[in-house]
Amino acid sequence: WSDNKKRLDKLVWGLHKYNPGLKVPVLFTYFPDSSSTESTIDKIPKYLGLETNQLIIDYHVLVMSPLTISKQINEG
Repeated sequence: WSDNKKRLDKLVWGLHKYNPGLKVPVLFTYFPDSSSTESTIDKIPKYLGLETNQLIIDYHVLVMSPLTISKQINEG
């Protein structure tokens, strides 16, 4: 999660560098790998620092299933 947070921060601050004042919504896709999906999703904001990131105005987590990914993309 630490590496993902660093990547997200780099992306958001890179956008901010070229667009001062920009605030962005973010959609995360999450592919669950265990039975503790709900617990993990509840922790994502903390893991990625979403509540303290001043440049992210909104976020959503889309739970993906490897078995239905092509169907979900087509319906998107």
